[in-house]
Amino acid sequence: MHYVVLELDILERTVWICDGRKYPLLTWANHITNILKRTALLDLNVEPDYETKSDPCSQSFLKVNGEQEWTIKSDTLVLQPDVVNCGPIACMILWTMFQPGEVDVRKLDVKDYRELVVSKFHQLLERVEGDLTFETGGGAVTGEEGLAVDRSAPSSGENFIDMTTNDVTNDVTSQRNSSYEERCQKRTLAKQKQKNAQIIQAKKMMALRNKSTPTLERGMVVSVKPDPRDVKRARGVLAIVCDVSGSGAGGIKVATGYGPITQGNNQETFYVPADRYTIPKIQDLALDAELEKVRRQVMEGTFEEGSCKGLTVQAAHKLGFGDSPRRPKGCPCKMGKCTNFCGCVKAGRKCNSRCSCNGNCKRNKKGTLRPPKVKPIRRIAPGFDKAKGKQA
Repeated sequence: MHYVVLELDILERTVWICDGRKYPLLTWANHITNILKRTALLDLNVEPDYETKSDPCSQSFLKVNGEQEWTIKSDTLVLQPDVVNCGPIACMILWTMFQPGEVDVRKLDVKDYRELVVSKFHQLLERVEGDLTFETGGGAVTGEEGLAVDRSAPSSGENFIDMTTNDVTNDVTSQRNSSYEERCQKRTLAKQKQKNAQIIQAKKMMALRNKSTPTLERGMVVSVKPDPRDVKRARGVLAIVCDVSGSGAGGIKVATGYGPITQGNNQETFYVPADRYTIPKIQDLALDAELEKVRRQVMEGTFEEGSCKGLTVQAAHKLGFGDSPRRPKGCPCKMGKCTNFCGCVKAGRKCNSRCSCNGNCKRNKKGTLRPPKVKPIRRIAPGFDKAKGKQA
């Protein structure tokens, strides 16, 4: 953004541009056209042509239908030495126009313009303080409401309020506070509506889940399937339902012939979610002796979870099928930076969380990086002449 001052000399039909940066005059062609049309000095339906002479920064011409209408000239009173003082320079030029002789811009430093302009602006505000009015768009305002009405205003049904009174300031502040409170109330109401909609949607989803979930009872046989990322060749582990969650989401506590299923190594039983188990269509399965014993105890109500040591689904899978849990090997690269001779690269696999890079290696993303071929070192016997190719 750059500020300049445009002065129109109607008698001489000249446009003077006061620009401290001395931009080309046609930079302000659209502004000049807009001003001339707004002041009815140029027809609204006319699109003028601009052309320049030898120096585009000193003189240009505005022509309509090929005839010269206005002359555009540069009037640089002050040169702008930086890129931040265009506004104060424009204000100082307006100051010299409306109050000539009061200040000489040529004898002052450009860096002092801003302070002078701000002080002059405060003086002008103090001078016209009693004439500042505020037009309201509401109903009639009387002096009994604590608002001073400008009686000199034309009686056109519009009201003018003196903005210099404290009552008006207090009234505006109260309006702002009331609008802020209204926005807060609307925001709170919107959040409450959103929360209520989420609760309704959750109830619908739970009801839909309850319809799709079969009836579960203590002593039923289920097949708990471990995560295929944790074990090799994941297969279902048969277990007996010990308890059913009361939330209606289908969570159950189960026990195998080796002990109750726990989560991790903390030996705390947990409710297996509904997506981690399946219910066989035939419940009268031929179970092994240990699992049949657990089922009989659960049906009789004599089974105690703490009577035997718990184990994870992965451990039960290993005891039942002999497949060890999946533990991917890692590479011990130094400082967590995999090189061309990384163990994972040699094996053709991706880096994982067991590697020193914690699986964040940027070089071995697909396990396809291979170490470069090392060229053998050729040793030259002493006294060998390379040019002749024989021993000296």
